[in-house]
Amino acid sequence: MWIWQHPGWPDFEYGASIFLDRAKAFYRAAERLTGRVEGLSDADQTDALIDLMLSEAITTSAIEGETLDRDSVRFLFAA
Repeated sequence: MWIWQHPGWPDFEYGASIFLDRAKAFYRAAERLTGRVEGLSDADQTDALIDLMLSEAITTSAIEGETLDRDSVRFLFAA
């Protein structure tokens, strides 16, 4: 379910402790990912960045109901 599909959208209430726990978990995961990416060669780091941008573009377009072909989007990044 997308955030805008929730019944309370856009008027949300949340508990700060739940948010902080999730934020801490995100930062821990991001730090681990950063460490792994830094251990890659420059070429592999570039490939990882392109894959991340591809995933973001495809996921973002899905919000609008668009289905993108991963190979076609990758071609746009490579051009």
